[in-house]
Amino acid sequence: MSEGVVGFDPNEAADIKVTENAAQHFLSVLNKEGAKALRLYIRKSGCSGYRYETDLVDDGKEGDDRLDLESGLTLYIDKTSLPLINGMTIDYVAQPLGQSKVVFHNPREAAVCGCGESFTVTTE
Repeated sequence: MSEGVVGFDPNEAADIKVTENAAQHFLSVLNKEGAKALRLYIRKSGCSGYRYETDLVDDGKEGDDRLDLESGLTLYIDKTSLPLINGMTIDYVAQPLGQSKVVFHNPREAAVCGCGESFTVTTE
């Protein structure tokens, strides 16, 4: 899925940042649902090619990178998704009318579809 992504060195360690707002949101959801960690991965979807996915988990899958953040949040990252998301920041922002949502700021995105549900990356 991820070979040939411009700007990705396969020897890089996982570098995903989670803002304090996002960490507190995820920790609240994990506590409410009785899960221990968040798993982040990419799947093929939508009109642009890829979609961000998260699961509440107790443990990662084989080959996942594990990040233990200062906030207390444990994040598992699918190793095959890493070339598409490394360097990303995850935020949780307030929206109009009292709504909030998780926002992915991904420097590897080359384009996002009109509805904002999927993205593509530049490949070599």
